[in-house]
Amino acid sequence: MPWGNERWSRRMHRTIGASSVGILFFMVVTGLLWANAQHTYWDAGYKERVGRIPPVPPVNSAHVLLKDVFNYVQEKTLHSEKEIEEIILRQDFGHLLYAVKLSDPSTPSTLLIDAMTAEPLSLISPNLARIIAQQYVSEESPITSVTMESYTPRKTNIAKEAVCVDFGEPKPATIILDRHSGRILEDESPWRRVHFLVAQLHQLNFFGFNKTLLNIPGTLLLIMSLSGLWLWRLQVIREHRAQQKTSHSEYRYNRPTR
Repeated sequence: MPWGNERWSRRMHRTIGASSVGILFFMVVTGLLWANAQHTYWDAGYKERVGRIPPVPPVNSAHVLLKDVFNYVQEKTLHSEKEIEEIILRQDFGHLLYAVKLSDPSTPSTLLIDAMTAEPLSLISPNLARIIAQQYVSEESPITSVTMESYTPRKTNIAKEAVCVDFGEPKPATIILDRHSGRILEDESPWRRVHFLVAQLHQLNFFGFNKTLLNIPGTLLLIMSLSGLWLWRLQVIREHRAQQKTSHSEYRYNRPTR
């Protein structure tokens, strides 16, 4: 390639700059929207509990012993590759329960057991999902539907068994819960969907490319930067030569004669 040819370098620099104006403008706009979301359209309280649930039994009142939970889970997972990693006694969504974390070569999961009745709570039932989801939404918004589905969280590529609880006006939202652990996977509202769409557009994270399309504007900027530096270097060299030529001419003109 004729990198030393200044005319060719300038033509390439201008062509890349003109062809990348649209995509760079798109990246700037979506980047500004994404960066200033909390000051414009982002709903506060993301994944925070705003609802109240009646008090649960104290931790020291559990009727089910830890060894009974251990034996129950071992019997349940006898013919699988899952192993018990930890067992935690906690208070959550109106229950005193044991959360048993299970390891698995493919998809780790959690099993919930009521510490008062020994009733297994996993998989989360629609009625229990309503109670859990209501904690994350204003009491003014009624539940419109509860559906079970396979859901892939935005930050992972692993699908999870989930339950989606939809809420209506005045504050429409969708709470997506893990059916095994009852943990919230996503808190969606109309403006949050806009925000996540803006984030995906800015990262060019669509069509299954998983951000790899960012190489396009990145490469364009890199080429423009390198070609700009090269043109600047050529300009410096030309000015330096012009100064040398001028100095040499002045020396010849002012050279004293004998």
